[in-house]
Amino acid sequence: MYDTKDMRKLYAEKKTDVAGCLALIRSGDMIAAMADCHEPYDILSEMHTIAPRVEDVLLVKGANNMYKFITEPGMDGHINSTTYYYGPAHRIGDRLGNELIYDYATRLGMGQRTGIELPEYKGYVATPEVKAEIFKGTEDAGWYSGDTLQLAIGQSVTQITPLQIARYVAAIANSGTVYNCSILKSAVSYDYARTIYEREPDIYGEIEADAEIWDAIHEGMYGVTHSPAGSGYSAFNGYTVEVAGKTGTTQNVGTNDGLFVCYAPFDDPEIAVAVVLENGGAGAEVAEMARQVLEYYFSFRDSTAQLEQEMTLLH
Repeated sequence: MYDTKDMRKLYAEKKTDVAGCLALIRSGDMIAAMADCHEPYDILSEMHTIAPRVEDVLLVKGANNMYKFITEPGMDGHINSTTYYYGPAHRIGDRLGNELIYDYATRLGMGQRTGIELPEYKGYVATPEVKAEIFKGTEDAGWYSGDTLQLAIGQSVTQITPLQIARYVAAIANSGTVYNCSILKSAVSYDYARTIYEREPDIYGEIEADAEIWDAIHEGMYGVTHSPAGSGYSAFNGYTVEVAGKTGTTQNVGTNDGLFVCYAPFDDPEIAVAVVLENGGAGAEVAEMARQVLEYYFSFRDSTAQLEQEMTLLH
């Protein structure tokens, strides 16, 4: 038996078969929070509902600089992937409020079942009611302005799964359509000549927003992996497929969990990836795992296409 805390060691030892099985089994398990990977949907909810304020973004790096992309055209600030500074985050969270943040989180499928044909936790997004139940009978049961701040930066008592995060990233990639998940795409005959079953897309929900909002989020995530200042640059520098990503670090007592999310190719997305490494440190440290997933996916896709061509009967 392997502990998922040994995931980094397993990858280092090239035991990717074991690590891959653990990743599939744990994809529907609970994790702590999204950390900085939360920021793109904060930006979506802010830009979609409330006019952004330049004073809230001038001193903020990372995904928040996607605001600059819209409010100050021509500025090239959306390249780094750092957490919100608490001052601006508090103003953003205060204006949005926990109810609006929760609304967008659930619309993007967080704290909701994905439809996967595997055991999965539903999880939950932090709300005053959820926190009151968790800390029932203690002085921590109340909801304070600091709780909204924690929620706005992807911390708090939110508990969601890696699969929910991947589905959210896919929705960001396709500009607003949230799909239910399945492990089965299609089934073909033994000789690849006929498609026996083709799964139809199953939509969970949709978020309509102006194209410039989606463009800002996409460009910000692109900069994370393509600008030398981006926190995901070292993992994807020189990679032939253009990738958009976001790093995150879930802060726990005594240790941190590393998160990295991405989608590719940037201009015509086919795959969304969420890597969550317990006790893995910062998100930038696990970005290489996401690249390995993408490398396997694109090499497998190309080899499968060749196989289908070779096995197709001539008519």
